Amino acid sequence: KHGARFDFQDNSGQTCVHIACQSGIADPVFEFIINNSPDSCLNIRNQSGGTPLDLIYLSTYEQASLSRLRRLHLLLARKG
Repeated sequence: KHGARFDFQDNSGQTCVHIACQSGIADPVFEFIINNSPDSCLNIRNQSGGTPLDLIYLSTYEQASLSRLRRLHLLLARKG
């Protein structure tokens, strides 16, 4: 809305989508980022070669990771 770029990468190649998938951010923030980011953001690799989906899988927060994977699947299905 205000010109924020979801594909902007920091010094380690992380986008806000990477960070949302990797961290334990609140559900509404996670959903906002996933619902408003272009699908191409899901394929961006950070400097370690990881995509946002890779980071969910590799997350050390096992329960949060499974929960986020389920939510990501549902949100992507909604995007069509």
